Amino acid sequence: MEQIITTIRKMKIAREKMYDAMEEWHVTAKPLLSNIGIIPKIYDIFKSVLGEKAQSTNGKKEFTFIIVFLYSPQRFFGGKMSDGLRKEIGRTLHLNSPNYISLIFPDLMLSYTTYKDFKSDVDKVISVIGDKLIR
Repeated sequence: MEQIITTIRKMKIAREKMYDAMEEWHVTAKPLLSNIGIIPKIYDIFKSVLGEKAQSTNGKKEFTFIIVFLYSPQRFFGGKMSDGLRKEIGRTLHLNSPNYISLIFPDLMLSYTTYKDFKSDVDKVISVIGDKLIR
């Protein structure tokens, strides 16, 4: 009998933790921006902050990371990218194929967590975008 009560208590605690985690997921996975029409403006900000570095292959990866973070943060953990986002990133970066985004995507989180320059550039640009477009 005591084991049954202990099991029920553990289930209750686990359920409460699960609900808390789901609530946190919904709050943190909510996009900061939704209007994909301003992505070219964000790219202008990106270029003004990073200069020539923005045009490099690594710059394209940083920009892609920033846009996914702002518009579809759930994508980093298995969620779906917002409709039209891949196409708009490809158009803004003048990519021949939006498949480029699918090819580089698995490396984006690794680059952010591993490479100090990548993280620094992304954080700097997101801060400027936050000041100009979000707040």
